Amino acid sequence: MCPLRILALATPVYLGVTLALRRLAPTRLVLAGAAAGLLAGAVGASVYGLYCQEWTAAFTLPVHLASAASAAAGGLLGPHLLRW
Repeated sequence: MCPLRILALATPVYLGVTLALRRLAPTRLVLAGAAAGLLAGAVGASVYGLYCQEWTAAFTLPVHLASAASAAAGGLLGPHLLRW
């Protein structure tokens, strides 16, 4: 359940970073989208980590997978959303 919550927290951050990146006119759209997705996933995991009380070794794997999924989604959406 936590990867879905992390992705839900990362979505508004990704949209905000994408709007900021559009004004910078990136030339490598996939890389810029993946970087924005990774940043959004890290922020989502950090915010979720503030309220989650479980931090065992088995719990960190879904957190990292959610951040990787956010980066992958950002890489896929980057060329469509960052085109200028």
